[in-house]
Amino acid sequence: VTAPKGRLARNLEAAAMQLSGRLSMFVSAGALAGGKAPGIQCLWGRPEQMPRDAIVESLSEENVYGNYFYNLTVEEPPLRPFLLYTPRSGTLANRPLPLVVLLHPQGFNVLKHGHDNWEGILSVAAQERFAVMMLLGQDYTFNVGLNLNPDPTRADELPYLKKALQHVARNYCIDGRKIFCFGLSNGGRLCQHFVSDFHDITFAAVGLVSSVRYPYPNRNWRPVPMIAVHGMDDGIDPYWGGGPAYWGAESVP
Repeated sequence: VTAPKGRLARNLEAAAMQLSGRLSMFVSAGALAGGKAPGIQCLWGRPEQMPRDAIVESLSEENVYGNYFYNLTVEEPPLRPFLLYTPRSGTLANRPLPLVVLLHPQGFNVLKHGHDNWEGILSVAAQERFAVMMLLGQDYTFNVGLNLNPDPTRADELPYLKKALQHVARNYCIDGRKIFCFGLSNGGRLCQHFVSDFHDITFAAVGLVSSVRYPYPNRNWRPVPMIAVHGMDDGIDPYWGGGPAYWGAESVP
């Protein structure tokens, strides 16, 4: 079921569709480059070597734009749901599976609004054979505030990401060199927080919609390619700075 879309929602959706197509060029190019490797190297070892005590599984398998869909729960604590889409066509022979971490905007109930909001990126995922993992914010909001720092009184998103990644890597051979983050608004700011502070992996590239901020302090170890779009008339996260307390006074450029 899809809720009616207002002007802001339509603009976000159009920007997301455009950016997801561009981001897919990063993913598909990375997935196809480099020739056949002499041996498959999976994130954190072969899937069967992953720990099995971190996940409470609740599988609901569907066919979504050429992908299997799984609704899962990770025991952080607290219990946190996340969604996983994997191509029904399987993986390319002798190649690990690229992964896109997809993060929703603030106040967006992913389960209520349905899969069709992500039709563009999910269709490309099925065609180009990469997985999509969608994290879900508590009360539909991720814990990332001013200067991309979390609120210490709320659940930390870093161990949530790690537990979700552990589940995916336990069940699929994920290419640790081809993990991408794509976020809209609040989700895009979380992508940048992950790049700065999550050091279990190195993201290959980041795609952002209405969310470019700079982490203070920046703990990232190396530059990460980024592609971003932001409307200059954005009244929620202003391009020229100001607005909500989490956004800050600095302009986007």
